[in-house]
Amino acid sequence: MKTRFFVLSALALGAIGCSVVDPFRSVRIDLPGVTPFKLSDYREILVVPFKEEASPADFALAKEATAYLAEELERDFKGPVVTLSAAEAAPPALEDEAAWKEKGTGHPQALFLAGVVRLTSEVRKAINENERDVEGPFKKTGTGLSERRLFTLTITLGLVDAATGRAVYRRDYKEVKTYIARKQPAEFAFYELAERVRLKFFRTILGAERVQERYLLSR
Repeated sequence: MKTRFFVLSALALGAIGCSVVDPFRSVRIDLPGVTPFKLSDYREILVVPFKEEASPADFALAKEATAYLAEELERDFKGPVVTLSAAEAAPPALEDEAAWKEKGTGHPQALFLAGVVRLTSEVRKAINENERDVEGPFKKTGTGLSERRLFTLTITLGLVDAATGRAVYRRDYKEVKTYIARKQPAEFAFYELAERVRLKFFRTILGAERVQERYLLSR
């Protein structure tokens, strides 16, 4: 028994002595967000009804996208968020500073939010491993394919300084997701994909902190 104890002790000490210390140590840090402008410099946000390039049938895409982002902005922006009426729904091109400046008359510390939205869907075939042909005495026949619906949401968002007419921010967002249900409702897919866009958009304009992983060299 004593011999076995000494042998096990020696093996344990040898393992400790031969162990390799990891030269790197992972740490997680919060980095401040970088914004292209200061949102706090503005007192109000004027949301221009979005333009619609493509949308599934029976779904008011532009209306839903405009209302969704306007409501979400109201939660985080300290000033008023006003959605312009349909009569003011024809926004100029983001590069047309003179037109935006004229449109912003009477709103010296306002920020316009304009956007173009597109939602498309298509049916794609995917390999279904559970229905593929199986060779042998109990052969199972099947196509081996299943149909799935893929939705693609594309939104171009632009922010314009009402006093100068200058675009302070512009970015194209594209989110894609495939659903097993072939008859997935367009409305459900839109809100799920729009949430992804909102997170990225707000992270930029609000300067939210981002958690990132870094590695420290250990001696």
